[in-house]
Amino acid sequence: MEIEDLQTNDDFNLIVTNSKKLEKLYNEDKLTTQKLTIIRNKLNNISKKYEEDSTVLNYWYLLLEQQALINLINNDTDGFEKFYMEAAAAKPVDCDFASEIAKNWENKLDETNKAPRIVLSVFTKHKKLLLALVVLLVIFSWQPIADLITISSASQTMIKLANDAGMSRQGELVFLRTHPKEISDSEIATACALDQSQNGYVEQGCYSATTHQIFLRQMPKELHDVEVVTAAHEMLHAAYTSDSTLNKALEDEYTSIDNSDLNARIAEYNKLEPGAEFNELHSIMGTEYANLPSNLESSYSPYFIDRSKVTSAGTNVTNLFNNDEQRLHQLNSQIDQLNKNAQTAYKYSVNWANYGNQYENTYNYNIYSNDIDQENSLIDQYNTLLGQYQILVAEYNGEALSAITNVTSQ
Repeated sequence: MEIEDLQTNDDFNLIVTNSKKLEKLYNEDKLTTQKLTIIRNKLNNISKKYEEDSTVLNYWYLLLEQQALINLINNDTDGFEKFYMEAAAAKPVDCDFASEIAKNWENKLDETNKAPRIVLSVFTKHKKLLLALVVLLVIFSWQPIADLITISSASQTMIKLANDAGMSRQGELVFLRTHPKEISDSEIATACALDQSQNGYVEQGCYSATTHQIFLRQMPKELHDVEVVTAAHEMLHAAYTSDSTLNKALEDEYTSIDNSDLNARIAEYNKLEPGAEFNELHSIMGTEYANLPSNLESSYSPYFIDRSKVTSAGTNVTNLFNNDEQRLHQLNSQIDQLNKNAQTAYKYSVNWANYGNQYENTYNYNIYSNDIDQENSLIDQYNTLLGQYQILVAEYNGEALSAITNVTSQ
């Protein structure tokens, strides 16, 4: 029996069949690490279907049973016992485990925990009460189980973004429950069509309240911090709930900042999504402003274990561009000065030549020649750096837009 026979289907009978196939492969010692990984991935695919579906609680114990079997195969008895006990708690009283391994384990526990007859009589008498308690146990343990599946089934890329942004477990869960996805420039123009600005730039990401999904523009390695900030920004959109106290705190801080760039951004958002300024301010303040009043900090604390990580990421991006721009302007000034010096030396050289002073002519011409060599060297540095800068601008904006132009060698 090949591993490909296992099916990812939410039909009850097929889930039972999967457990029996898993046990058979284990008993026949045909499970390699690679096959086990495939099984685990398929099990996660099935589990994800149930994450927010309360109508399938009767199936859940079978999925936990399969997780227990996988831990047993990995020689992790503690993991097996943990998942088995969770499966036993979730299993309806009139249902059976699918695998003989789990059934035998259940029988052993029954024998170990066997009580006097009078206790069994009480158990039978109050069967309905016990069933109600079991249902309550499943209900109260459902969310932690769903949270574990959310994290275990998430891609490492998204988990890294959450960690790099300093998200807390709650923030990470808010982020991962939206099934965040990296997409290309062309894809994000469609996925985030309602959020596209009128300035011709491509949006870095968006959160769809309708589909409850986050889309992130895939960035190159050197602009990873852009994705970090965007991930946290969109997570806060998913977490935001309009509250008069929070909105007042956001408005007060926005007024006190009085930043022209921020004012322009909020004006742009008001055109795209009228009435959503507080939602947008909530995401901007939480990811781009390091020092906030205590009332605002406390509103972000559930979602970040270290909010400075995301604000530092934003600063890193700003510095990346600012440092290049400053260096380009510095090189441009040096080039201009060398060019002026060279032209002056050349003028002196010509004048001394006309006077017949060969020594001064040669001396000033050498200064001119040396200045031109230095100027051309700096021009090469300038153009190389400019090329790198324009690539960054193109990658950030989705197109190459720059007011700085190339310089021609002398």
